[in-house]
Amino acid sequence: MKLWLFQVMFNIRHSYWFIPSAMAIAAIALAVIMVAADIYFLPDIPSGYEWLFSSQPDGARAILSTVAGSTITVAGVVFSMTIMSVSHATANYGSRLLLRFLDDRRNQFSLGTFTATFIYCLLVLRTVSNADSGADGTDFVPHLAIFVALGLSLMSVAVLIAFIHHVPDTIHIGGITADRGRALSERLDTTFPAEPSDSVDIAFDDASSHTVASENSGYMQALDIDGLVKFARQRDITLQVLKMPGQFITHNAPVFKVAGSLDDFSDCANEMRQYFSLGRQRTPSQDILFLIEELVQIAARALSPGINDPFTANTCMDWLGNGVATVANRPRRAGVVRDSDDAARVFLTAFDFDDLCDAVFSSLRSYTSQDYNASMHMASVFELILSTTIPGANRNAVQRHAEHYLEDSLTACRSTVDAAKLKSAYTALLETH
Repeated sequence: MKLWLFQVMFNIRHSYWFIPSAMAIAAIALAVIMVAADIYFLPDIPSGYEWLFSSQPDGARAILSTVAGSTITVAGVVFSMTIMSVSHATANYGSRLLLRFLDDRRNQFSLGTFTATFIYCLLVLRTVSNADSGADGTDFVPHLAIFVALGLSLMSVAVLIAFIHHVPDTIHIGGITADRGRALSERLDTTFPAEPSDSVDIAFDDASSHTVASENSGYMQALDIDGLVKFARQRDITLQVLKMPGQFITHNAPVFKVAGSLDDFSDCANEMRQYFSLGRQRTPSQDILFLIEELVQIAARALSPGINDPFTANTCMDWLGNGVATVANRPRRAGVVRDSDDAARVFLTAFDFDDLCDAVFSSLRSYTSQDYNASMHMASVFELILSTTIPGANRNAVQRHAEHYLEDSLTACRSTVDAAKLKSAYTALLETH
């Protein structure tokens, strides 16, 4: 995938201007087409259908003016409700969720529907004329165009009802955590493929390697690994990737190491810089840690003294545990990507199961270990993961974190009764599995 296309698609998806603008342009084209259809195909009202059409220009103007005025008013209400829901979610659950709301197609389509209806009615309204002001001295009422305007108004009502139903769902914490949890599971499913890797880990030979540094600074948003493999095969070189999506890169920071003979290293380095993109913020597209941190942030805020909502934190723990359980039985990832000839071309800093457990459990532990309810619920999350059939190394990683949770929870617990329950739950968990 070309990174410039990735950047364009990302900016389009996470914007409120593209879909409404496209629908506005479509409304302009539709208005022109329908008025032309009235002129060429319906110059006069068919006999017997006079009751179906508004034959007077004043009536046509009234209909179009009413639809246009009401839809632009509703568009303002829709925009206000969208901003309100975004403000509520970011204030209560964290600003990282802003991308989720910007990516909401229903909000974009709702705003586009009302904007397009308003523009369509305005353009059709300007074509309505009386006999004394018409170019040919006759009344002109675009009957077909008015029918379409009425259809758009009915559709706008349906969209408004759907939007009002959708807004509470977007700010409901259960829907937010489920959405982020499913996104994490999908990303982990791609990162940890179910089929065993044919690659065997080998070391990158950097004895005579050259370093390719970044010319800009920012967060790495995307890395085109397939493009790097093809590039390395064409040049007959091997590459080591020093940075991965989600990491911050400073100016002149090393990004790649190149091993092999290169006569035009400067041109090669410039071309390699096209295989990664930098931005002002992290994105969930290739950044697993970003998705994990979204749920951790919600849990941390829920357990803060100002909110004190352990049940929301429990929901976050469930989805994080589900992500770990999804890939717990997957084979270990090899940090080498090979080309079609089975030659090692790109060496990566592999994100393995140990890193996943550290990112999930270590990040949560400092918050959940301070709360008895959250600590007890985490025991059930560990039980969920360990009850599946997983390799010994992965099982040991989960058990190690369970032991850390028990230790920290007992240290923070002030009640001897609660401490006994915690010790009993975690001890039974570790002895059983």
